[in-house]
Amino acid sequence: MESNCWLRKQRIPIANGVVLRVPTIEEVLDIEQLYYSTASTLTAVPYQFMVQLDDMGVDYTTITEFQFFQMMFLSYVKQETINKLLEEQGMYDQITPSAFNVIFEDLELVGFDIYVNPETQETCLLNSITNVEINEFVYYQLVKAMRKLNNFEHVKAKPGNESAKKYLMEKERRRLKRESKKPYEPYLEKLVVSMVNMPEFKYNYEQTFGMSLYVFNESLAQVQHKVTFDKTMIGVSIGFADTKKMTDKSILSWIRLGGNSHDQS
Repeated sequence: MESNCWLRKQRIPIANGVVLRVPTIEEVLDIEQLYYSTASTLTAVPYQFMVQLDDMGVDYTTITEFQFFQMMFLSYVKQETINKLLEEQGMYDQITPSAFNVIFEDLELVGFDIYVNPETQETCLLNSITNVEINEFVYYQLVKAMRKLNNFEHVKAKPGNESAKKYLMEKERRRLKRESKKPYEPYLEKLVVSMVNMPEFKYNYEQTFGMSLYVFNESLAQVQHKVTFDKTMIGVSIGFADTKKMTDKSILSWIRLGGNSHDQS
């Protein structure tokens, strides 16, 4: 029987032919920008891509999370199909890099397309070559695991009315325009440097590189919790904080209880 302890996992079976890898810090650092771009896209919801969808003529409030995932997944399938053709022609310098071999274990992208069940009219992603199927249930299990692994939040925001929808769209367009002018800022690299230089983290760079991404993320959360606990206890000891008035009682223990608490439903 396979252990449910994620601290020791190197792979996470989701469904037949769909297995998530638990990469090491070193593997992610090697392709950090590409990894997080792909992982965040696959776990995103329509709300997070409202501008891109609007530019495609798609109202982000009218499609489901699974439908959005199908769109994004098929864009990677298309790129991988092109890569295969370029590889066959020896045009290796034109191949677009992919993070799928770091995120998934032996998942063949070429051959995937949308299949409609003639009886239920439900759609799924089906690979006509390998017969691997990603239906809506598998999708939810997949993104739940990916969010837990990468410490991603499940965004559930929705506009309250048409005015709010318009405002959010304009705000997001301005944000994306600003972000497009900025170079990529290494995220994981900075976390590794910060953690290795924290007294609460007992590992050097080489040891950290060999850690799984999940173990590192959980260690990061525990260190952050311990620092908050220490500051709280100092406040209590000098009379600046009253434990009876605290709504978050979890900070009264240095042990981070509850683990990864993101709502994945």
